[in-house]
Amino acid sequence: MDSAFLETVKASLQQNYESYVLKYPKIWLCVMSAVVLFAGWKLYVTVTRRRNLKRYLQLAMENQDRQRAKIDQFLSEHAAPSSRISTAILKASVPEITSSVKMGIWKVEEVVLTYCHQAAAVHAELNCLTEIFFEEALGRAIELDSRSEKDGVLFGVPVSIKDCFDVEGVPSSVGVFRWKDEVMSSNAPIVQCLIDAGAIPFCKTNVPQTMMSFECKNPLWGLTENPVVKGYSPGGSSGGESALIGAGGSVLGLGSDVGGSLRIPAHFSGICSLKPSVGRLPNSGSRRFHPSSLIIVPVNGPMGRCVDDLIPFMEACCGKADVNIIPASFSFTPASASAKLKVGVLRHLPFVDALPPCVRAVDDTISALQADGHEVVEFKFPFYTIDLVSLVYEALTADGGFYYKEALGDEPIEEILRPFMYLMSKPSIVLKLFAFMASSYPDKRPMRFIKTLGVKDSVRLLKMLGERDEFVAKMNAYWKDSGIDCLIMPAFATPATPHNSFPNVSFAASYTFIWNILDFVAGVVPVTSVDPEKDTLRVAKSNDDTDHHKSHRLLEAELEYFYRPQKMAGLPIGIQVITPQYKEVEALRAMKIVEKALKTKP
Repeated sequence: MDSAFLETVKASLQQNYESYVLKYPKIWLCVMSAVVLFAGWKLYVTVTRRRNLKRYLQLAMENQDRQRAKIDQFLSEHAAPSSRISTAILKASVPEITSSVKMGIWKVEEVVLTYCHQAAAVHAELNCLTEIFFEEALGRAIELDSRSEKDGVLFGVPVSIKDCFDVEGVPSSVGVFRWKDEVMSSNAPIVQCLIDAGAIPFCKTNVPQTMMSFECKNPLWGLTENPVVKGYSPGGSSGGESALIGAGGSVLGLGSDVGGSLRIPAHFSGICSLKPSVGRLPNSGSRRFHPSSLIIVPVNGPMGRCVDDLIPFMEACCGKADVNIIPASFSFTPASASAKLKVGVLRHLPFVDALPPCVRAVDDTISALQADGHEVVEFKFPFYTIDLVSLVYEALTADGGFYYKEALGDEPIEEILRPFMYLMSKPSIVLKLFAFMASSYPDKRPMRFIKTLGVKDSVRLLKMLGERDEFVAKMNAYWKDSGIDCLIMPAFATPATPHNSFPNVSFAASYTFIWNILDFVAGVVPVTSVDPEKDTLRVAKSNDDTDHHKSHRLLEAELEYFYRPQKMAGLPIGIQVITPQYKEVEALRAMKIVEKALKTKP
């Protein structure tokens, strides 16, 4: 039977050969030529890609070797202060450092040396640093010590800088090989503000490739680890900052935020941060992949270990050094002891449910606030959040990935970014086909996401601006009617995520990026940590604000797949404190009240 079958196949092939190949030899010659050319092109691309990968790997190793040599040389030439002094310095907050330096208890040189040594030790464990300028920082510290007038709200405070910000004399590579030797000729305005206030920049910190991920890895500088539990992300895109500060290698950091890049790392690493409104802080002088952002504008902000660390940063930088910012100074006064807040509470974003430890952090915070006499009311969005989330995705992918591809050229693309680069670059007809295929699933959220991708024309961009303004107006009206002072909600839908899980759980950033498009102020305060006994998975509460069938919880299933309470034990969990546009002072007051309430909670 097998022999007969083979004979039949052979006869059929012979017949087809005689009927088509011999009858139309030129056509088949063209077809075979095309096949050979395509195979040759694919072979060329593969060989070239492997050759480039090897070359870039060698460049990365050389770059990191130079960095290590620079650190080792500094450590060998400059001893750290005594253990007693170093321990005291590392425990001090930003205001305590400034006060101690001005009073002559510590020298600025001692503070800078302590943090240079500590940052080097942390970097050896977490790989969080990029550019090193310890020597320059030490020189500035000695110069500050020689001054008779010790002015400035940040006098004597070492500050670490996210790699995207320009610092005179060093590159702003953001993990891109072609920018690694491009030395900046001047400081970014916000960096200069910090220097003018007496701060001492001493290092730059790692970011993810394209700075559009809450992982922290790029081909030039490598992977940064979580400061609490290895194997997990420190967050992104300000992940190098959060890792360094969370591990005690810096007391104050400068980061940026376009979708959660200050808040997600703070939540993942157990520190504080503040995302101000657009126009409050200088916003130029940093490396970006997009030349302009109309609908969602990136903002800069502080990162520190406590709320008190953030306040002098805002005092130093608000309303200064940039013609494009609001010319209003920042004047912080703490809330009176008798002041009571009316607090809105949101445990789950209607778009996607949060995991147990993130909900528990909100509940713990609310319990502490109620114990102190603050009023708590339930918060509900005045619109469908899936519509707002879809608008954010449209805005962030409006160029179809053009500027990312232009910046990276033939450089290797991190694996976690490939699915997004692939989808963004597809023609609209292909994306419509993908969306149609996804529409067959009962959970309609993936289909809505796919529909947002692709290049947008000017007409659609103008409509998107109008839609954004409508969302802002509705939120402002709801906020005014509710009479709340602030909103308490999860900082993120999940604890710190395992390395390389970003493509599967990127939608969890909806907890943060909705406040970017609304331009509300948002801060993060650490509350608790993952507890395997308290944070077991349970049936999520249903949302009344979604257009997906809750029995088919595709997005929640992705979060739950990576959620391992036993392995995640100890990972930090924070909450977000939200206030309306330009209410940075009110946000920081509320954050201090939360911080105090949690400390005094029985």
